[in-house]
Amino acid sequence: RKHSDLTGELSNLYMKEQKLLSE
Repeated sequence: RKHSDLTGELSNLYMKEQKLLSE
């Protein structure tokens, strides 16, 4: 897997966590 793919997945997970925390 490419490093960029892993970074993208981490970004997606981070955004999901932020949305859950903000609610």
